[in-house]
Amino acid sequence: LDGDIDAGFNSRGYRVLAVVSALGRTTDKLIAQAKEYCPEPDPAHLASLLAIGESTSAALVALALEHVLSHVDEPLDSVASVALGGGLALFLFGQVAFKLRMTGLLARQRVVPALVLVLAIPLFRVVDGWVSLVVAGAVRWLLIAWELRQYRDVRAAIRGWESSR
Repeated sequence: LDGDIDAGFNSRGYRVLAVVSALGRTTDKLIAQAKEYCPEPDPAHLASLLAIGESTSAALVALALEHVLSHVDEPLDSVASVALGGGLALFLFGQVAFKLRMTGLLARQRVVPALVLVLAIPLFRVVDGWVSLVVAGAVRWLLIAWELRQYRDVRAAIRGWESSR
């Protein structure tokens, strides 16, 4: 991040940590490419090569954060609105589909926030970016709080079972 943004975080006492991974199938492609040159590559050389994927992701995330943080007082554009609302909704719908496939149970408590996030996409285009982030975060935190409360007995039973082993 550039100095102005970094100084803004530091002066407010925030410490930011972002963990990134290589995009898509980058790691698999790099391993295949390495094996084209050497069927059994040296682990140190392979590690250096694979770090390229993570470094690329880290640089892209830094650029995206720099852009977003310098425009938090403006509405999100179409792509960012869909990425925020649609991305979180897709994540939740994916969890719903996985649970449905594995257990035959529909996780309705995740369908509702996913729909709220999809319906919020037009809102994200007219309110400031920070408001969009607060709304999206609030939807996720409400879901987490509801699930913590709803499944507290199940968690307690699991913890009791694990401690008795």
